[in-house]
Amino acid sequence: MPRLLLTPALPVGRQLRRLRHEMLENVFDALTTTEATPRTWLPASNLIQRKEAYELQLALPGVPKEHVQLAIEGELLVIRGERPAPEAGEHDRWWMAEIPSGTFERRFRLPEGMTGEGISARHEDGLLRITLPVATTPTARVIPIEGGTPATAVVTEVVDA
Repeated sequence: MPRLLLTPALPVGRQLRRLRHEMLENVFDALTTTEATPRTWLPASNLIQRKEAYELQLALPGVPKEHVQLAIEGELLVIRGERPAPEAGEHDRWWMAEIPSGTFERRFRLPEGMTGEGISARHEDGLLRITLPVATTPTARVIPIEGGTPATAVVTEVVDA
């Protein structure tokens, strides 16, 4: 189980929300993770709403681009990957090991109305940036009703007396 650590630079309220989020994810992981696909760590993420698109950022230092997969599964954007474990020689002596390695998976619900079309991703300097275009909202329009007799047409019968 990952260690939950406080970061002195962050406000206490934000740290507590982050810790609560991580603890809940650990509970859900225990319920949904199988031995065939264990998750060993979760990359930190940011979500920024810009005028033309959302930008989702994941911190993935040490994770090669080839070890990351993006997929749309229903209403979810699923990001899976793996950070390779550092190689240790026969005579190496580890004094500290805080950088997590192994597999990860993050799931994000797509914004309302988004189908996954137009999503792009860029991986550089240890940061994965995923651009999700803002879904266009439908504009109001008049819908004509077809069938029946037009309201302006009047049928009369003229009878000669």
